[in-house]
Amino acid sequence: MVAVNSFFNEKWQKEAIVVVAMDIGTTQTAVSFAYFYKDGPQTIRRVNQWPGQESQAGCSKIPSLVWYDKTGRARAFGAEVHSCAMKHQADEEGWKMATHFKLHAHPTSMRTRDKIKLDPLPFDVPLEKIYSDFMRYLCDQTRQFFQRRIINGEKIWRKLESSLQFIIAHPNGWGISEQTLLRRAAVSAGLVPPNLASRERIRFITEREASVHFVLVNTDLQKHMKPGVELLVCDPDGSTVDTSLYTVVDVNPVLSFQEVRTSACVQAGAILVSRSAEKYFSRRFNSAKLDPDDVEAYIEEAMECFENDIKKSFRDPSKDYPIKVGDRKFNDKKLGVRKGYMTLKGSQIQLFFAPWVVQVIESVEQQIEGHAVRYILLVGDFADSPYLRSMLKAGPGERGIEIILANNSAAKTDGGVIWYARHAVGSRATRFAYGTETLVDYDPKASEHQGRQVRRTPGGATVKGGWSQVIGKGEVLDEEVRVSKAYYRMFSTAKPSLSTIEEIIYSYDGPEASPKFMYNESGEISPHFHKTCVVRADLTGKHSALIKMADQKGAYWRLRFEVALTFVSTELRAAIEWKENGQTCRGPITIVPLI
Repeated sequence: MVAVNSFFNEKWQKEAIVVVAMDIGTTQTAVSFAYFYKDGPQTIRRVNQWPGQESQAGCSKIPSLVWYDKTGRARAFGAEVHSCAMKHQADEEGWKMATHFKLHAHPTSMRTRDKIKLDPLPFDVPLEKIYSDFMRYLCDQTRQFFQRRIINGEKIWRKLESSLQFIIAHPNGWGISEQTLLRRAAVSAGLVPPNLASRERIRFITEREASVHFVLVNTDLQKHMKPGVELLVCDPDGSTVDTSLYTVVDVNPVLSFQEVRTSACVQAGAILVSRSAEKYFSRRFNSAKLDPDDVEAYIEEAMECFENDIKKSFRDPSKDYPIKVGDRKFNDKKLGVRKGYMTLKGSQIQLFFAPWVVQVIESVEQQIEGHAVRYILLVGDFADSPYLRSMLKAGPGERGIEIILANNSAAKTDGGVIWYARHAVGSRATRFAYGTETLVDYDPKASEHQGRQVRRTPGGATVKGGWSQVIGKGEVLDEEVRVSKAYYRMFSTAKPSLSTIEEIIYSYDGPEASPKFMYNESGEISPHFHKTCVVRADLTGKHSALIKMADQKGAYWRLRFEVALTFVSTELRAAIEWKENGQTCRGPITIVPLI
């Protein structure tokens, strides 16, 4: 069992608790956990014994793979899928494998922008079920590992199971809709019961923020930190590259950071390099008029060699690299194959990397522009690429920025546990603006009001479709700071039929700082606005919340309420608040994603 050194000197002073952190990557998955108990050390442990990896004791990662049979039942997970017995049974019974399923969870905008080809889900098994099946497997294996390796582990797990805390890492580019997919999958997997209180035991952290926490505990970087120092965390992983810029706020008593600008997420991970290579091999072998079965075998063997060797070691475009294909009897002058080896020029391999490495560097340059960044911390699977690192050193590194490789097989899960124990990143910048639709006072002289339907209300003439921004894009918010904005409903009587009110919360990712309208004159919503969640409050019979008002047309009654937004970790929590008899009341903290 791998146990990371105690990451804080002081002992745990709270109630006993078990924290489990999961990082379900596009190609690899890891789990770390900690058993915290009063006056005990704050120590992280990694699950490093998995079925199918008995010969790789100590390996903390497993493949993100699941075999499904024709009924849609999950039959094998992780490293088990590669066993000879499983492969034989899968072939005999017609199973299909769920591969790269994380790509299906990426926001549509990411998939569309980068034209990513998705592997079909096996037998049309829903994505949520694949995540649920995989999470159930991860939790079961973690429980067994815990019970074997912790003294009185079985008893402790049973005692603390109802309070287990789950930390799930996800890319920067994911939002509430993707978090809800993961939360629903976790509930379906039985990690927590479906009630609201239990659902709060599932928390989310971005992969790069988890990496920050890991790096600061597991490198000597802390001694170089002082207030005002800026550093960039770049997390090139399997399918995405997250970059975030931080500044040191304080070093004592706890090292704390603030996010300087909105973090970035581009789809340019290691898997895309592999897909570029696979397209090349497919084109080469299919053009050689070989037997189709041989072509499939050669492509598979070439990709295995590329993944396990060339991709990890490539750094010099001027060199030639041998790729193993077939046996020693396979020779093809046209393909450049001699005795089962295809010679590939480094300049060709460079083409597999180039489009994605360029995106990584562009993302880094955009983040550090205008800032005196001292360090770039590289984490994530793609960070192991010597070619990527050499290109970063030739770019930002030439300007005196130190490039530090801080990758580790369980950096994100270790970082998730550390984050739970003590938040080091106290502030973060919003990636989108958030707000809701509102009525706008009608101004017949305003050009943007022309052609819009005018609505008469007790408070005067209005037009629909206005944008009321509660939080702007790029605003730096402290953890759990509440931001609110007041709204009103008008009534012509003191005893209207009050019921449940609701407001749809939208995110906005457009170029304007704060647009005036969400909808155009034809009633069509701008593509930059996205429904995020719905907040509700039951005001049935709450007539004491109404305030009598008057204008030139006479008396009317106004209901004042606030839409309050709070960012907790990487989650947005929203609620409706109002005053009744001088007391502040609040509806349930509700997030209802519209997906």
